[in-house]
Amino acid sequence: MRLRVTAVIGRALEAARGVLRDLEADQVPASLRRVVAHAGDLTPPLADRLAREIDRLDWLRRDAAKNWPEADPKATGPDRGSALFLLRPEGWAIDLIGVAGDAAAAAAVTEGKRSGRVDEARDRELEVARDKAKAAVKEVADLQRKIAGLERAERAPERERAATAARDSEALRTAAQRHAHEAEEMRRRLTAAEASLVAARDEVRQAKRERAEAERRLDAIRHAGSWADRDPVDLAVHLDAVAAQARLRPSIAGTGGALAPPRLPAGVRPDSAAAVEAVLRMPGPIAVLVDGYNAGLALGAAGSPGEVRGRLEDVLRRVRTLGGAGMTVSVVWDSAHDLGSRRVLDSIDVRFAPPGVPADDVLVELAGAAPRVVVVTNDRDVRERAGAVGALTLWSTALVHWAKRR
Repeated sequence: MRLRVTAVIGRALEAARGVLRDLEADQVPASLRRVVAHAGDLTPPLADRLAREIDRLDWLRRDAAKNWPEADPKATGPDRGSALFLLRPEGWAIDLIGVAGDAAAAAAVTEGKRSGRVDEARDRELEVARDKAKAAVKEVADLQRKIAGLERAERAPERERAATAARDSEALRTAAQRHAHEAEEMRRRLTAAEASLVAARDEVRQAKRERAEAERRLDAIRHAGSWADRDPVDLAVHLDAVAAQARLRPSIAGTGGALAPPRLPAGVRPDSAAAVEAVLRMPGPIAVLVDGYNAGLALGAAGSPGEVRGRLEDVLRRVRTLGGAGMTVSVVWDSAHDLGSRRVLDSIDVRFAPPGVPADDVLVELAGAAPRVVVVTNDRDVRERAGAVGALTLWSTALVHWAKRR
């Protein structure tokens, strides 16, 4: 017959189980988790395992003793072996062996009395132990599943935060690249605008100098009397100056002395007011063709069609007044009335496209029929088609900027 450890130190085992039950799940040593999970009386293997761990782990032995403050190794009775095992006074091991011997003798006395019931009791005990073991295994599995679920739930917000941070970081990088591109584009436009402004200022200064020189010469002529009364030497000097000014006029290109096609000076943008000023200073005959509603709406979208036409025609009359003697100004409108009509209004040639024909086609046709033409429109397609037939193309935006300066 094998003496059970619970018969000798059963109270010590219970005190240790109480300590283990008060621990958090992750604080329980792995070797004792099945002991903690076991419900009811410990089976002999689990009791043996717990006894070994109590003997090995000083902290568990101390806490078990604290959990049983009445322990007294000098007292007699069934709990003396537990007190010796936990408190371990001098000579405790020999005393514990004696207690174990007494327990074995007592067990032997009672063994004969119980021999008839041992097998049956053992069978019931084994069955109960199996049921408890199955329940413990199931409980452990349930606990493990719950722990895994909690761990996943704890990690889910972190994964979501990481994904959100990645998306925010990518959005910030994209926005930074877009802003850098926009800033570079603005710097490029600013540089071009500054160049156009410098060119416009140079042109204004040159125009003022030329005007002052012309006024000075006109005044000199007015006060010099008739040509016949002038001194021959003064007259020769004046004629030399006139010839020098003539050499400064724009060059004549091609055969037969024909004027060169209109071109903007270097550095002048076709969407700037300086472009209109350059056209006004171009010599010789030149025809200015304007895309009516395109330019009119660029000046201001508010108002009826008649008000849009009125605003634009006022600006074009100023262009015609400031242009050279050979300049003609025509405006072509898409129209729902006065279809195909044409009239001259204060030296402005006003046309309406015929039924079924857009004003764009009329503009391109007129541009191809004249030798020196300037077409004004924001419509890229019209500018490309007019440029293909030799016209100089300006944006309606240039006319808007020029009108604001005037």
